[in-house]
Amino acid sequence: MKIGIIGYRNFAAKLSAQFKLSDLVSEIVYYHPTKKLEGLLYTNDFSEICDCEAIVIASPDFTHADYLRKLNNYQGYIFCEKIPVIKSEDIRYLDEWKNKQLYFNFMLRRSIVSELLTNSEDEIININITHGHGLGFKESYKDNWRNDCNKTPMGVFQVSGIHFFDLLVYLFDEPESILYSSRVISPYGKTIDNFSVSMEFKNKIIADLFFSYTSPCQNLFNITCKDKLYRINECGVAEYGPRDVFDSKGRFIPPPAMNKIGVDIFEDALEKSVSYFLDIVKDKKEFPESSLETNLLSTKMFLNIQKDPEKRSV
Repeated sequence: MKIGIIGYRNFAAKLSAQFKLSDLVSEIVYYHPTKKLEGLLYTNDFSEICDCEAIVIASPDFTHADYLRKLNNYQGYIFCEKIPVIKSEDIRYLDEWKNKQLYFNFMLRRSIVSELLTNSEDEIININITHGHGLGFKESYKDNWRNDCNKTPMGVFQVSGIHFFDLLVYLFDEPESILYSSRVISPYGKTIDNFSVSMEFKNKIIADLFFSYTSPCQNLFNITCKDKLYRINECGVAEYGPRDVFDSKGRFIPPPAMNKIGVDIFEDALEKSVSYFLDIVKDKKEFPESSLETNLLSTKMFLNIQKDPEKRSV
C-alpha cells in the first residue's frame, strides 16, 4: 500500500522507519507545505497525498487540527500522532466527525505496560510514573516549538506526559479525583517544563505521575501490587515478589526478582501500534476504539486542565 506522511523529522522520521519495515507498505510519499525534502519522495501539493491509502499526521501537534479538517472528505485511513488536538473547538469537531477510519497513536495503549496493568488491575495499589530529561537546560530550547506558549501551552505534559496520562485514563476511565501542579524551572522557559498529576480511579488505584524537561534522563514505571512489585524502564520489565520475605530476625526485606523481560517498551509499543494500524487498513476494517468514550477522554481532560493550569484540580 502507498502511505503519505505529513512530517519528516524527529518522531516523524522514527514513525517512517517503522512503516518501512512492513511488507504491507510499498511506497511512502512525504508532504511539506513549502520545503524541498532532499533525498525523500515528497510533494508540496496536499492533494497528491490524498491519493494514498493511508495518511500519517506526524507534524507538531499544534498542526494536527488543521490537517484533520483538510482530510474531512478523505476516504482512506488516518494515523494521527498524539495529542490529537489542543483546542476545545477542535475536540468538538472530532466528536461530530466520528471517523471510524481515524486512529490516534497513543502507542502505550498497545504496550507491554498496558497488558501488565490490565492483567494486574485487581491487585494494583499504586502506580508511579516519572519521565524526564534535560531539554530545558539546552540553549536551543529557547526557540524550540516545545517552549512556545501558543503552540505548546501545556509544555512537557502536552508533548511527553500525555502518553502516560492517556494510558491510565484509557484503561481505568475518568478518575474520581485529580490533583495537579506545574512549574517553570528552565532559564529559557516560557511554558510548563515540570508537571505532576495525582489521580484516584474508581477501582481505588492511586496514580502519581511526574514529567520534566529539567531533570536527568529517566523513564520509570513503579507498580505496587498487594503481593508483587513491578519496575519498568526502557530496558525492560522486572517483577519482584512475594511480599512476605523476611531476614533472620523476622523483619520485612525487599523481595527478590522473580522474573525479568528485556524489552524496550517504547520501541515495542511503537512497533505494535503501527502493525495494528496497518492490519486494520489491509483488512479494510474500522477501528473498534473509535466508538469508545475513552478514546478521546484523556484529550478532553487535558483541555480542561489547560483552561486553568493553576487551579490544581478538576
